Amino acid sequence: MGPNMRFTAVFSLGFASLICSAALTEGASAQSNPYALDRLFLDPDQIPFNDVLSFNSETAVENYFGLGSREASLASDFFAGYTGDSANMLFARFVPGGGRARIYGGNLSGLSQAQLQAINGTLSLTSEGYNFNASVNLASATSLASAAYQIQTAVNAVQPTVATITGSSIAPGSASFKGSIETGVMDVTSVSAGTIAIGGILTGVSGFSPHVIAQVSGTPGGVGVYDVWQTPNAVAPGTALSESYGTLTVGKVTSGVVSAGQEVAGGGVLPNTAIYANVSGSQWIVDLTQTASPDTMVTRAAPLEVNDHPVTGATGNANSLWIEVNWDDPVLPSTMTYASGSAAAALGLTRSAGATLSTPGEIVSHPYEWMNDTVIPAIEQENAGFATFQTVESATSSEISNDLEAWANASGGEYSYLYGWGLSTPPIVD
Repeated sequence: MGPNMRFTAVFSLGFASLICSAALTEGASAQSNPYALDRLFLDPDQIPFNDVLSFNSETAVENYFGLGSREASLASDFFAGYTGDSANMLFARFVPGGGRARIYGGNLSGLSQAQLQAINGTLSLTSEGYNFNASVNLASATSLASAAYQIQTAVNAVQPTVATITGSSIAPGSASFKGSIETGVMDVTSVSAGTIAIGGILTGVSGFSPHVIAQVSGTPGGVGVYDVWQTPNAVAPGTALSESYGTLTVGKVTSGVVSAGQEVAGGGVLPNTAIYANVSGSQWIVDLTQTASPDTMVTRAAPLEVNDHPVTGATGNANSLWIEVNWDDPVLPSTMTYASGSAAAALGLTRSAGATLSTPGEIVSHPYEWMNDTVIPAIEQENAGFATFQTVESATSSEISNDLEAWANASGGEYSYLYGWGLSTPPIVD
């Protein structure tokens, strides 16, 4: 299919049928770029990894992301005053702090309560290579939200045990340092005590259990740049910060294999203790600081999180189930499969039932390479393109912005980064 041919891409969340088409040029490269009316938006959520979604109207954006969403607001800006039919908004998932593999279920908005309560069967899927095989009975479900909770309870009741370790202990660890945080990027300028560990939890900042998940550059465990998830609010340069974590020392592995992404339990270990990274040999970093004396412990597959995702659109509504690793557990390049079993299709969790599988997960440490290695190949696969691009954030760290701008500058004028734009965007102009 050539770049000047119109094509239709139907994305399986069931929210919209998206029509993408080649367009004419906007901006400085207008004479050479056939996609100048198209703009790419780097969005932190709702987009499957390695996919690019394209919308050619404000209504299509509203139907997918929902009325009142930040994407709908961007669509209002983008299409303001535009009367043509060739401009497209493209969205790709961009998560500097990291994002997990996920099943985006098919649209279940037409499912009645009686139909929902009639679902009674098996549900199986593989997360991080571990098999979850559950029985699901939704006879008491009163909504898709309550069904999601019951499904989550059922799958985590069969959380696989991976390894047994004896003579193992956990010792508390911590670090104190100064730095700043912006858009999932932490810039550490000095360390006064301890070693910064991958997997530790930051204290003294707001956010949903902000974990340090990767080091981008600098001295290992010291001064440098780190990725943080979930992204806390911005922290000004020079702020005193601290991190707490535990160091798991494995005595002997009597069965199975210990690895990052598992939970450790038993022997006085705190609930929901997640293994994040190997220090060396038998030592691993766990996220919860604690003291656990030498004892027998087990490691298990990380539990799963099941949520319903309702969308109120401009011309239609949708609701679907999303499944991923529990948010208290590591953000890794995790993997997942479509679900199977007698209840899977009825819950919209199979490909044939409209689900989309986003796997593996990703941590975007270097936006420059990510644009080259992930975004551009996905766009080329869809025979699409763009001339301008921006992030979808209230604020983007200067480090990320500078990296994206450098990537645009290296394109020789083919692409232009809209520096400083986030929750608004310039209108498209013929």
